[in-house]
Amino acid sequence: MNRYLLEAVLEVESDDVLCEWVPSRGAFVSQLSRTCDSLDRRFLHVILTAPISVLEARKQERDGDTDLGPGVNEEPDQESRYECYLFDTDQMETCVITEKICGWILDIRGRDTTD
Repeated sequence: MNRYLLEAVLEVESDDVLCEWVPSRGAFVSQLSRTCDSLDRRFLHVILTAPISVLEARKQERDGDTDLGPGVNEEPDQESRYECYLFDTDQMETCVITEKICGWILDIRGRDTTD
């Protein structure tokens, strides 16, 4: 899956790449960010989370176990080179999350608008 995502990022002509990925501090997200940097694309890492009990219940329903693995529900690394939004889906409505992400996508500050 990771290989296909990286290939897609290399082939797409978009100026922006939006990623929702777990765990929040994974090497793959950093690799996506570096790839976007090398292609002069903006990169946003979105983390959707919920209380551990909610995540475990979802995992139990989906996979039959409650093992969430490493990095779940952790704050994003503040030293990361890329932008990262963390949303608690138990506290924030989907429409607010969508509005914030759309705001990032539509934000043209720092882009060359002469094209």
